Formats: sequence, C-alpha cells, structure tokens
Amino acid sequence: MSKARQAETEAASAYARAVAWGDEEGENTAMNDAQKAAKNLVAATEHNRRQQLIITALEEELVTVDKHVVEAEEEYRKLESSALYVAHYALEEKWNTAARQLLDVGAKLYAAGSLIGRDGITFLKLSIPELGENYGHWQLRDVSQQANYDVMDILAR
Repeated sequence: MSKARQAETEAASAYARAVAWGDEEGENTAMNDAQKAAKNLVAATEHNRRQQLIITALEEELVTVDKHVVEAEEEYRKLESSALYVAHYALEEKWNTAARQLLDVGAKLYAAGSLIGRDGITFLKLSIPELGENYGHWQLRDVSQQANYDVMDILAR
C-alpha cells in the first residue's frame, strides 16, 4: 500500500512539473500515471480492507475454537475422573477378593495350627482392611470363625 501511495505522489509531482513547464506530452503521461497510481491505491486499499475482514473473522473463529478446546478439556477431565472412580471401585473389589483369599489361607493355617496344638497368637494383630461399601477390617475372630477345616481339607490343598 505504501508503494501505491508513493507512486501516486510521484505521479502528482510529475504532473505538477509538466504543467509548470508547459510540457503537454509530460502532462498527459503524468496524468495517465496518476490515474494508474490512483487505481492501484484503490485496489491496494480494497485488498487491505478485505485482509482486515479476514483477519477479524479468523480472530473471532479462534475465540470460538479456544472455547471448544476449553470445553473439551473440561469434558476430558470429567471423563477421566469418572474413569478413575470406576477403576477405584474395581481395585477395591480386587483387593477384597485377594483379602478373602488370604483369609481363607489364614483360616486353614489357623485350623492346622489348632490341630497340632498351637494357639492362634500369630494372628493376634491381624487387621486386613475391607474396602468399598462394607468398610471394615478382618481380624483374628474372622480367621478363627472360618477355621472349620478338618485334616483332609487342610491336606487336600
């Protein structure tokens, strides 16, 4: 755009010189150059206006895209949180299953110890947490209550 303005200024100066010196041919040439420069300046101004419209539209679209990105990130965080709750629940269930298996082994060990005359003092400080809805602890009394195994049950496993 600055080149178009410069060309218009130079054409106007050339026209003024031609008029001042009575140069009709230079006057016509300068007039044609001035008209071309004016057309070029109008075209450059219109091009600049269109570019500004495009830039403004792109900036507005960028704001919209940014909003969608923020919304998507928020939705992702919600989904991630939900997935973590599900994973936590599944891990609690897995823990409880493993703890029940440990209690079963402990009950057999307790029963075997009882059958050979040992007391269950080794389980005295036992406290295995039960997770989830039935929050609590499995303790010595749970092991002793499950220790209903006879010799054949203990030796079978």
